[in-house]
Amino acid sequence: MKTLKILVSRCIFISVIFGSPIVIANDNQSINVGNTGVHYQPLIADGPLRRREGGLVDDNADGGSVSRGISRGISRGISRGISRGISRGISRGISRGISRGISRGISRGISRGISRGISRGISRGISRGISRGISRGISRGISRGISRGISRGISRGISRGISRGISRGISRGISRGISRGISRGISRGISRGISRGANSHKGETEEKSETVPEKQPLPLPELLAPLAPQHTGFTVTKQPNLYWYLSAPWDGNIEFSINKIGAIEPILELIIGLPPHSDRHEVGMHHLQLADFDDIHLEPNQEYEWFIFIVTDPGQRSGDLLGSGTIRYTEPSKKLTERLNRTSKEQWYKVYAEEGIWYDAISNLCEQIDKHPENKALRKVRAALSEQVKMPKVAYYDQPPVVKN
Repeated sequence: MKTLKILVSRCIFISVIFGSPIVIANDNQSINVGNTGVHYQPLIADGPLRRREGGLVDDNADGGSVSRGISRGISRGISRGISRGISRGISRGISRGISRGISRGISRGISRGISRGISRGISRGISRGISRGISRGISRGISRGISRGISRGISRGISRGISRGISRGISRGISRGISRGISRGISRGISRGISRGANSHKGETEEKSETVPEKQPLPLPELLAPLAPQHTGFTVTKQPNLYWYLSAPWDGNIEFSINKIGAIEPILELIIGLPPHSDRHEVGMHHLQLADFDDIHLEPNQEYEWFIFIVTDPGQRSGDLLGSGTIRYTEPSKKLTERLNRTSKEQWYKVYAEEGIWYDAISNLCEQIDKHPENKALRKVRAALSEQVKMPKVAYYDQPPVVKN
C-alpha cells in the first residue's frame, strides 16, 4: 500500500510515496484519514490568514504558547485599548461637556443677569426717577437676567459642551487608548503567555505520569477552534450555522459574537450557557444557528468575523481563550444550484466543498453526523476536511490516533 507518512510533532518527512491513504504519525501514534474523495477548493486560496485558534494548536508547547500568548496579548490589548478609549472618551466628553455647559451657563447667566440688571436699572433710574428706576430696574433686571441667562446659558452651554466634548473626547480617547492599550497589552500578554505556556507544558507532563482528578471548576480546555478555513470562508446561506471544536469538557459559559469587519460594535453577542440537563459543555463539536435570530442576516459580499471565547478573568480580558474565523455570504452560482439539484441532500457537503462553499459544506456534513453518529465514514470525511484546512488536532477527534506497539 502506498502511503505518505509524516511526523507531526517535529514536522519531519519520513517517506513520501504518492498514493491513496495518508498516514499521519505523532511519535508512536498514527491517524489514517484515507482518500475520502471530498476536496475543499477555496474560492480565495492566497488571501490573508484569518482564522485564530485558542489554546495549544501545535504539539510543541514549550515556546509556541508563550510567544503566541505574548503576541496575542499585545495585539488584543492595543486594539481593545484603542477602541474602548475612543468610545469611552467620546461618550464621557459629550456627557461632561453638556452637564458642565448647562450648569456653568445657568450660574453665569443668573449672576450676570442680576448684576447687570441692577446696575443698569440704577443708572437708568437716576435719569428717569430714582424710586421708579430702582424698583423697576431691580425687578426687570432680575426677571430678564434670569430668563435670558438661563436660555442663553443652556443653548450656548449645550452647543459648546457638545463640540468641545466630542473634540476633546476623541483626542483624549485615542491618545489614552493607544498608550494604555500598548502598556496593558504588553504586560498582560507577557504574563499570561508565560504562565499559560508553562502550565500547559506542565499539564502535559503530568498527564503522562498520573491521572489528575477532576476539579471544580474544570481546567481550561487545551484547544478552542472554529471549524473555519484559514482564509475567509464562504456561505450561500444568509443565516448559516457556525461550528467550533472544544478539546475538553468545560463547566462555564462560552461567549459568542459576530461583527462586520472594521465595525466596533458587533451585530450579535451573547452568552452560551450550559446545555439543558448537563453541567458542562462536552468534548467535541458545538454550533450556533443564526437562524434562531430573526434580525440577523448576512449581507452579500460583506465580510464578517465571528468569535467564540471563554472568559477566565473578566478583569483581565487578555487572558481569554479565544478562537475566530471570517465568513462572507454570496449568492449561489448557477453551476452550484444545478449540481445541488442533481444531488441528494445527504451528499450536498461534497458539492459545497468542491465549489468552495466551506460553511455550508461543514454544516451539511455535521448534520449528517448528528443523525448517524456511528457512521465512521462521515467522520472520516470531516477529519479529512479538517486536515485540508490545517487543523490536525480537530481531525484527531473524528479519526483518533492509533497507538503502535
